[in-house]
Formats: sequence, structure tokens, C-alpha cells
Amino acid sequence: MKLATAGLDRLSRYEADRLLEETGSGAGLAIVFGNILDTIPGCLVIGAKFVSLETVSWSLALGMFIGGIPEAAASAAMLRKAGYRPRAIFGLWSTVLVAGLIAAGVGKALLASSEALPALLCEAIAGGAVLALVAHAMIPEAIEDAGSAVVLPTVAGFVFGLYLSLTQAFGP
Repeated sequence: MKLATAGLDRLSRYEADRLLEETGSGAGLAIVFGNILDTIPGCLVIGAKFVSLETVSWSLALGMFIGGIPEAAASAAMLRKAGYRPRAIFGLWSTVLVAGLIAAGVGKALLASSEALPALLCEAIAGGAVLALVAHAMIPEAIEDAGSAVVLPTVAGFVFGLYLSLTQAFGP
């Protein structure tokens, strides 16, 4: 962020604000669409494994939910700054929910009766997408803002995710 704004010094305040506004709109929309692409494989898995509430992959669902909060907040702030109204931002983020519900339905209809391999592949893709987002966008920004203080909470988050997965797989 500092490197990006350093190049704005030679622009007038109006030009810099306009450029940041346009960039924020594109980045905000990219986060929404990226989140849709990230949500689909995870919801396919959730739908495929759904028989009752006991069969839901709570670690995957919780990870998707928690991971979506900072994405939604960052995207909403960028879109708001770019001039989007709250109703339009809500509508954009509602598409993520709709895509997830459709994917869960497709997962239930097409993957639930099939072998476990397609569901495992979807789960691996969803996990990889979350890991890529965290490694590419979240960790560098967090380290820039908070320094090495983010290392222990990050590890604790991964250990907690592992704990939830193991608890679900092997019981309490």
C-alpha cells in the first residue's frame, strides 16, 4: 500500500483521489468475484456431505465464514469509497450467498451419491483457495500494519482449524 501511494505524490489531490476511487472499485469487485469463486468448491463439499447437521463440515463452514469477514469488510470499504451505495454493496455480497446455496444444492444432488474423490477434490480446491488468499493478500498486509505480532495468532488459527477437523473426523 505504501509503495502504491508513493507514486501518487506527483499527482494533484483531485487526480490522486479519482485514481484511488477507480482502483478501489475494481479491487472491491475483484474481491467479491474472487469470493464467489472461493465459495463454490467449499459449498459443493458442504452440500455433498450434508445428510443432517451432524454431517456438516463445521471446520470448513467456519473457515469460510471467518475468512469471508475481512474480505467483505475490505471490499465494502473500497466499494463505498468508490461511490457504491450500501444497498448495491449488499446486493453484490448477496450474490456470494446465492452462489454458495446453489453450489451446496448441486453438491447434494450430484456429489452426495458419488464416490468421495470428487468431494475431496472440491475440499482441496477450497482449502487451497483460502490459503492462497491468506498468503497473497492477508499476511503481507497484516505484517506491514502490525509487524511480527501477527505470527502467533496466525499459527493459532491454523491449529484451531486442525483441532476442529480432527474433532470432527475422530469425535470428541
